Formats: sequence, structure tokens, C-alpha cells
Amino acid sequence: MAAAEHEHRLGSILLDESPSVDTLLPPEEKPAQVRQAGDPPAHAQGGGLAAAGAESAIAGERVDVLAAQPAKQAMERQIELEVPQRHALHQPQPEAVAHGPILTPLIESTAMPFVTLEGIEGSGKSTQLRLLQESHGAALLLTQEPGGTPLGALIRETILDRRHATMTSTTELLLYFADRAQHVGETLRPALERGETVVSDRYVDSTLAYQGYGRGIPLDVIRSLAVIATGGLEPDLTVLLDLPVRLGLARVGRRGREDRLESEMGEFHERVCAGYHTLAQAEPERWLVLDATAAPAEIHRRIVEAGERRGLMPKLPHGLR
Repeated sequence: MAAAEHEHRLGSILLDESPSVDTLLPPEEKPAQVRQAGDPPAHAQGGGLAAAGAESAIAGERVDVLAAQPAKQAMERQIELEVPQRHALHQPQPEAVAHGPILTPLIESTAMPFVTLEGIEGSGKSTQLRLLQESHGAALLLTQEPGGTPLGALIRETILDRRHATMTSTTELLLYFADRAQHVGETLRPALERGETVVSDRYVDSTLAYQGYGRGIPLDVIRSLAVIATGGLEPDLTVLLDLPVRLGLARVGRRGREDRLESEMGEFHERVCAGYHTLAQAEPERWLVLDATAAPAEIHRRIVEAGERRGLMPKLPHGLR
């Protein structure tokens, strides 16, 4: 199938026809509180309640349909799919919100700091995560994607295994979001609700860069899936460790055997790198772009300073940075 036809079909499934979450699930898996705006109340589905003024089929008493309205309104107020009230995703824009409250922007809060590290292969994200562990210890919850949960570790192994060279771009995309949905539900959201500061090695921006700019999957498709998988959870600060592709791949080569993504052609990684630059330029207030050719200790110092300045990390004595 041609790439353009692939994008059109995938985009029409997830955007143009924009099915709501409950229509994507089999009937037996739909959350009981999710209904379309024009659906009848749950107790009326199946013909149990006739129009206003109809005779009761059991007792012959008249039934006032208006009596069902308070219950209906109460049910509609519950349609939030347990989305946490923090951090609105910048996408989708209001005109893209076509199918109900799952895409409704959330209330932003700085009470639960969330920081992400991004960059191409070999940019030094793992090193910075280790340095944050050494400097802050239990003051930070450090995690990664994919693989930030036991289930995610299995998904990570599947995604990166070179034996899966025939994996399609769509399969890869959905596996990443399966990992992310579990990560948000099991690790990120509970930690943030406890008031912990979370730092994650990769998040949604990785998928936009790799599967969007790298693979060519429409960004709107990825952003729609992101809302479903994360409930709108967005980082307060995203640090891009910016490194030329040739240097990043050289670092990867010195580590030994490459995984499935690391072994992609250089052109793929160039598109990913350019995608990161585009994302950072679009939201300069959220992104901090650092030169990843600098010494790891200097990069670490810059990350900590930015986190402290924005009130996202606990301040450390100067000598401990």
C-alpha cells in the first residue's frame, strides 16, 4: 500500500471519522457512564421507557419523562473518564474537539511537577537520568518510556527487538501508546497525585518525533491517540539534548549491538532530529534545548538550574549539584 494511501486510511479512522472512545470498544467493554449526547438514559435503552404521557407497561400508570432528566444530567456530569485535573495538552485545538468530553482541556496545575528528557539516539538521556538519581535520590521519581512498568518492559522488548524487522509503522505506534497508557495509569499519575516530582526519559514528544516526523504518520493522529492514552497529561518542562545525528550514532555504535530503532538508516534519524527542532520551536516556553556535546556534568547543572528556577525541582545546596 502506498504511503499516502496508508496515511489517508489511518487518518480517516482516527481523525476524519473521529470515533469516540466508546465506539472503539466492543459493547461489553464500554464504560457504563459513557454515552453520546443524543443517547437515551441508560434505563430507557431497550424500550423500557416510552415517550412522555405513555402508559406504563406494567402498572398502567402514566410516566413523566421529565422525571428522568435529573438522573440524565447527573450521568452526563460524570463523563470524565477519570481524567486527572492537571496539565492540559496543547492539542487538540477547539475545532478538533468533535466527540465529547474526553478531548476537553484540563485544568493546569504546577503542584505536581513533571519533567521529560528528549533527544535522538546517543544524546545522553540515560546519563542525565543517572546524574539526577545521584544528586536528588528519593526526591525525584525517575522513569522511562517504553518500559516504565512491568508490562511496559515486555512491550519495550517487543518494540526494540531486531527480530521484529517487519513490524509496521502503525503497529509500532500503537505499541508505544499501549506502553504509555500503562505508564501514565500505573506510575506517572499516582506519583504526581502523591505530590512527587517525576522525570521521565521520553514521553509523547518522542512519538511525535520518531513516528510522526520519522515514519511519516500524521501528527494529528498521534496527538489524538495521546489524549486517549494520557488523559491530557503534559510535562511542565521538556529538556531536549540536542546532538548532531552522526555523533549520536557514533556513540550508539561504541555501545555495541544496536536495537531495531538504533539500526535505522541515517536519513530516518535526521528526520527525527529535525522534528525535535520543530517541536521545540513551536513551544519555546516548555522546551529547554541544551547542547548535548557539552560535558555531562555541565548539562546536569543546566537541567537542575532550570528545574529549580521554574519551581519544578527541590533546591539543593550548591555543592551537591
